[in-house]
Amino acid sequence: MQAEYCRVHKWTSLWMLIPVFFSHPDCMFLHYQLMLTCVVSMAHWHWYQNWGVLHALDRAFASGVMLNLLQSNKMSVLILVFTGLVCFALGLRAHYRSRSASACFYHLLFRYFVFWSCCVVMEHFSAHIFLLYSFLFLLHLNIIFTANI
Repeated sequence: MQAEYCRVHKWTSLWMLIPVFFSHPDCMFLHYQLMLTCVVSMAHWHWYQNWGVLHALDRAFASGVMLNLLQSNKMSVLILVFTGLVCFALGLRAHYRSRSASACFYHLLFRYFVFWSCCVVMEHFSAHIFLLYSFLFLLHLNIIFTANI
């Protein structure tokens, strides 16, 4: 994986903290789960080693979040999670075909859909928030890709 893509994934891991800051009191398990997943994901992408220990931990924590989200009775969450999983599968396919840019794109889409799933579950969602965060996410990606941070 190219260092540029690892950097993008590392910094976009911070987006998991937004639903944490606005979490509903009934979602405390998901709250802590997302904080731990953020730390593990940032570490994995900072010291990237495909199929390494941090990669295994990242997959395990992310899978736990996905399982927690799938317990939601909200159809919108299930659709967002399913769409995210489709993007993840397409990213894996691109990764195995050595198409790093495509793999990065699909992984970012996966994160985007799971982010919104978390926001909906934690009752931090409105049309205004959707437009604002989507714009900020694209701006954040632009900054990461153009600046060497």
